[in-house]
This record gives sequence, structure tokens and C-alpha cells, in this order.
Amino acid sequence: MTFTEGSGFARWADTNRVVILFPQVEASILNPKACWDWWGYTGKDFLTKDAPQIAAIWRMVERLARGNKTAKASAAFLERRRTSHVLPNDGGAAD
Repeated sequence: MTFTEGSGFARWADTNRVVILFPQVEASILNPKACWDWWGYTGKDFLTKDAPQIAAIWRMVERLARGNKTAKASAAFLERRRTSHVLPNDGGAAD
């Protein structure tokens, strides 16, 4: 069972009419378990708004927001936060 299947998030989101993204990365020599970059394997800006994975998520949010007023409002809020803050390092990892 994958994290996505076993987490219960998809069922909760469906019940509460919420969209959840489950981003995936490919395994590599630097990241054999295909983990989200929480230690910097994608480069020195891995915790910033310019990080490759953060930029990819942002493109997904923008795509989802097209055509949905609530999502557009959420995307606008996230854009304000994205352009004014560096993401905190919570030290956590999701394998």
C-alpha cells in the first residue's frame, strides 16, 4: 500500500470537497526512495519559492485554480505568501 492509498487523505478530501495534490518524484542515485527534497538534493534553494519542487507544485495549483473561484482566491493567498516568504524547514520528511 502506498502512502497515498493508506493515508486516508483522499477519502477525507472527497468527503469534505477538498482537492489534494499528491506530488511524486522519481527515484535517483541521490534520492533512491524518491523522497520530497527536504535536505537539498535538488540544489541550494530547495527551501525557497524558487526550488524546483515548489515551482512544480505552484504550477499544479495554478492549473487547478483556473475556472474555480474558491481555488482562485486560495491561489491568490498562496501567491502572496509564496512571493514574500522562504518556506520554513520543519525537519520532517514524507517517504
